[in-house]
Amino acid sequence: MPSRCEIRLEPRHTDQGEAKGEPTQPIIRTLPRTQQSGREAFSPKLGGEYDICTMCLEEVGRRWKAQLSSKAKTKWSLTIDALDEAELGGLPFGPVDAATGGDFKTTASKMKSLIGRVTGMVSENEYERDQEEIFRNASETVNGRVMWAAIMQIIIYAAIAAYQVWSSRWSSRGYDDYGKKHYHDTQSSASYSSTSGGSSVSSDHPPAKSKDDDIVHFEWKRGDRLGEQGRYICMKHLGDGTFGRVIGCADTYYNNQMVAVKVIRDVQRYKESAEIEAEILQRLNRRMEKWGLTHAETHIVRLYETFYHHQYYCLAFEVLGCSLYDLIKANNYRGLFMTDVQALARALFKSLQFCHDEMKLTHTDLKPENVLFMEATTKHDVSCYEYDAADLPRRLRGCDGHSRRRTKLYLRPKCDKMKVIDFGNGTFRDDHHSSIVNTRQYRSPEVILGHGWNEVSDMWSVGCILMEAYSGELLFPTHDNLEHLHMMERVLDRRFSSHYLGRSNSESKAKLLTLDRYSQWTLHGIHDHKHLQNIHDCRPLRYMVASGHELLADLVERCLEVDPSRRITAAEALNHEFMFTDFSHNE
Repeated sequence: MPSRCEIRLEPRHTDQGEAKGEPTQPIIRTLPRTQQSGREAFSPKLGGEYDICTMCLEEVGRRWKAQLSSKAKTKWSLTIDALDEAELGGLPFGPVDAATGGDFKTTASKMKSLIGRVTGMVSENEYERDQEEIFRNASETVNGRVMWAAIMQIIIYAAIAAYQVWSSRWSSRGYDDYGKKHYHDTQSSASYSSTSGGSSVSSDHPPAKSKDDDIVHFEWKRGDRLGEQGRYICMKHLGDGTFGRVIGCADTYYNNQMVAVKVIRDVQRYKESAEIEAEILQRLNRRMEKWGLTHAETHIVRLYETFYHHQYYCLAFEVLGCSLYDLIKANNYRGLFMTDVQALARALFKSLQFCHDEMKLTHTDLKPENVLFMEATTKHDVSCYEYDAADLPRRLRGCDGHSRRRTKLYLRPKCDKMKVIDFGNGTFRDDHHSSIVNTRQYRSPEVILGHGWNEVSDMWSVGCILMEAYSGELLFPTHDNLEHLHMMERVLDRRFSSHYLGRSNSESKAKLLTLDRYSQWTLHGIHDHKHLQNIHDCRPLRYMVASGHELLADLVERCLEVDPSRRITAAEALNHEFMFTDFSHNE
């Protein structure tokens, strides 16, 4: 961080303006940096030196320029110089861009996008300044590429502060919840769970505020009736999400059995998405009836019926327990017992075997939030955990036999049976296939590279989920395509072949690939220190599992086969040796 900065305003005018006596000499102010963070620096004077905090640098220059311009018609050119460039190594923005003078237009575009997302979420006016004005000033003459990083840091600080206000209003997985290995990656929606929201849409970033977000959820009170002839009696609130609100209701047609009624918000695109999900689930129901299968056998959530309540589209589901993500989070992101990982694998493979083999259906959005435990245990106890304070999985204990992390008691599910939810993005083989599917961290390489995809892309997602359940951490903690592909090479401990990369579409080749002098396709190199560290933090798969758990690594490695034609299928996975091994004495 520079200890001093110099702001220079030079007049820009024609020869006629110079003749009229307008200013001709530059005005220079040296601004010593202090640690103050109050508003004193936001009242710059036109003479003398004054202290300034880092966050106020760009704002002071802009307001100073505005004051001068108001006193004369002269247009001023703003120039900012760092007087101590050597001290810039500690910039949170990153020393790489500061040293190399990275493309500012690209950086500014990214930051403008970020600020556009976060400022729309806050009600305070603290950071809701004119974005276009900020970036117009930033595009003016600036001497010293290093100083660009300092200016951008100011904007980053403002964005972070706005994000802190914004994040308190959104409940989602992020740095506070998942630690350095986890990122906010989903737009949570109401689910069929009795304890949490699990249905979601694929997204790499927090949802941007739109006019649809101003449309309120369905209002209700205990005792209200929904459905034909008031079939469902509203009893309790189960959760809210982007798409709608989930209400626990008593079904008067079936001895007041509890059901989860998902009331979709009165937004046309949300209704259309819910109708697609309902249509897919109804097709699955009909095929199950034809083959004499139950929902417990296929591990797919059960949809009872759909109906309209006034203008609100409603779906009645069975009540399920918490999600797999909820369990991982409740255990402070420690891994599950091997027997629980085994049960998870069995549920996922059976569900996908039915969807892939019988229905030619790809789920496209498998992740821990979309895997729910089947039972809420009792009518009154909706918790899906039980306490097991005596023992942790052996691999999670330290030398003294206790947890390696200071945390609350370890929780185990009361029921190890699970179901898959959220088929709103499901795609049949003959349907149009979107170019991008899946939540980022569970996305297969063929999707990223634009090769086209089919049912086995779900198997890649399962491999990521199994390792996340085992370790408690994301297998690929990234938000960047190139970084993601490099992480895959690191985890799989082998490079993508030139032939495989050469099948990528033109857009992927331009953004992600390089044709070397030997006419071989390779991934673009990465020079950013942060990305390099993220990739280095990944380990080859075989080193991620404890002794005696090599079968899990083998199964996951087959799920993560880069070539879809060689990737293991759900039916084959059910016959893998891992599924028949007793891990009760080697958790």
